[in-house]
Amino acid sequence: MANYDKNSKIGVLGAGAMGSFFGGLLAEAGLDVVLIDVWQEHVDNINTKGLRMVGVGGDRQVKVRASSNPSNESKVDIVFVQCKAAHTKEAILGAKNMFGKDTVFISFQNGLGNEELVAELMGKESVLGGLTAQGANIEGPGHIRAHTNLTTWIGEMDGKDSARVKQLCKLFSEHGLPSEASMEIKKQIWCKLLYNLAVSPMSTLTDLSLREVFETPGSRVVADLLVKEGLAVAKAEGVNIPSEEADHILEKVIASRQENKTSMCVDVLKKRQSEVDFINGRVVALALKHGLDTPVNKAMVFFVKALEAKYLGEKQNWEVFSTL
Repeated sequence: MANYDKNSKIGVLGAGAMGSFFGGLLAEAGLDVVLIDVWQEHVDNINTKGLRMVGVGGDRQVKVRASSNPSNESKVDIVFVQCKAAHTKEAILGAKNMFGKDTVFISFQNGLGNEELVAELMGKESVLGGLTAQGANIEGPGHIRAHTNLTTWIGEMDGKDSARVKQLCKLFSEHGLPSEASMEIKKQIWCKLLYNLAVSPMSTLTDLSLREVFETPGSRVVADLLVKEGLAVAKAEGVNIPSEEADHILEKVIASRQENKTSMCVDVLKKRQSEVDFINGRVVALALKHGLDTPVNKAMVFFVKALEAKYLGEKQNWEVFSTL
């Protein structure tokens, strides 16, 4: 097993809000981090002025390296996969020269199927699952706002106890990113998915913040239907989540009264491809495999993709409906 310590090099694939936040925290505490992103203005601002981090933790400029050309980078020991789910394959293949035989990949992405895709490309043994309660948003090029200082979880996808996971969590916790080892990371990823099945498309289709969505009459009825379908698919996949637990998770999200719009909503507003295929679309696809029906999630996928089609045009992917 490779050793992960203060001399380990870290690459962040996808320096959006969360990728920049994680990379910035670790670099601020002294680790060797490079942020990889295609947004050239963001990369240039970080390299010339430092990454500006505001909000929780204070207002400061963090010195961290950024690049839009991973082919020029040297090998790293740890990779945070934090790009949009639809761009995972492209991001991994474009940065292959950065990976060695012992490089470990931790996906902190939204939705389902990300870890499996990275495993197909880089090998099952090199991939870990990740989940975070942290929150951040992009304020502008080279500028992010942190909303929380909460726990991040990392675990083996098969749920086994793992020395490397404990080593990584210790390293990150000692360098500004509070992390805990999890033996239930697959379940935790599903739990996050369940509330995203509701909040992501509902915010997107209404162009409302989470607080505004759930102050709207009827919103909880729709949310409960989406989560109920997700629970049935999770059970068919061998992930048993009590309905009371799912209800509690959704209640916590609603009670937070967050003023932000979801990342799916922001993607559509900025005329980008969203992650609906990896959230509601993934549940629809898995349901088909198990002979289950998910009509409300199907509707969400259709409406979000129809909005995207207004600017994606013929590039829009309707594959999720081709086998229904």
